Amino acid sequence: MKHLITIQFIICCFFFCVLPAKADKGNVILPVVFYADETGLGLGAMDILYFKSEGEKHHSSINSVIFGTTKSQFLLVVRPEIQLSSLYAADGFILFNDFKKQFYGTGNQSDFDNEENYKNYVYGVGFGLHRKIKDNLKIGVMYNICNLSVKDKKTGGLMEQYDTEGVISGAGFKASYDTRDNNLYAQTGYRLELSWLLYDSKTGSSFDYCETIMDFRNYFRIGKKTLFSYQAYGRFLNGYPPVQMLSTFGGANQMRGYYSGRYVDNIVVFLQPEIKTDLSESLQISFFSGVGNVYHDLESIDVTKIKTASGAGLRIKLKGNPRINLRTDFGFSCESAGFYVTMLEAF
Repeated sequence: MKHLITIQFIICCFFFCVLPAKADKGNVILPVVFYADETGLGLGAMDILYFKSEGEKHHSSINSVIFGTTKSQFLLVVRPEIQLSSLYAADGFILFNDFKKQFYGTGNQSDFDNEENYKNYVYGVGFGLHRKIKDNLKIGVMYNICNLSVKDKKTGGLMEQYDTEGVISGAGFKASYDTRDNNLYAQTGYRLELSWLLYDSKTGSSFDYCETIMDFRNYFRIGKKTLFSYQAYGRFLNGYPPVQMLSTFGGANQMRGYYSGRYVDNIVVFLQPEIKTDLSESLQISFFSGVGNVYHDLESIDVTKIKTASGAGLRIKLKGNPRINLRTDFGFSCESAGFYVTMLEAF
């Protein structure tokens, strides 16, 4: 595809309920329908269940996405973030992915003309347990396990050069410092998160590599109607990861305007600012951009050779406190464009 434009038509906006209890609870569901040549017609839904007890700073949430297509593809992702007590919190994921993707080779100079379609088959779970050390600071442990395989590879194609079958099983640590006023729609404060995971044969992994992630997000108001925010992100792999788990960008949340998976390699770094301005109580306009790239190793990082993306979108308030938006974004780069409809913010 020279240009990837994912079009999602909203067939039902939302519903929510606030239950009469001491805790602040709510639920927002967004059914969606979409069509693309490689998927056919797809139907599914996004759901956000949130709750917060008295005295807690941030909401617990369970974010879910599920949909299937007429070409026998299916995706299920569930991401809980639960405050267990005043000291302990848990997070993780449940994943089942049997969905078509594109591969262009590795590196930041891969050729669009080398596009190969394949079916990415992944299922697994992850779990993290974190303890508050002091105000805003949490430290915890994580464990992830997924089974990977690839279907419908092109005979003699680029994908056949890589090992794509096996299990990834890794354990590690995560630390976060979070001063945001709200974790579902932040308007002030910042969050710094650092994580490290080791995938090793001793933990049952078919692939030996380690993963380090740095994610910094900052938010502040510019007057009463304008919110400025930015995200600085880096993911660094060392060792021999499977090609499906290489670092990448693109899609609805990172460097919008690039196809998700267009460029892959061991390292990705990017910076993306965004500014949102109130047009009314329930409507905002957003302008965003991004600069970044993928690299093979630390020695090959060259900040003068970067890729850029830009775009604009609208935010329609679905829920007031905490604010949950219907997000529509159009992003473009020098080689592709994307139209995204989803809930919650990109970061």
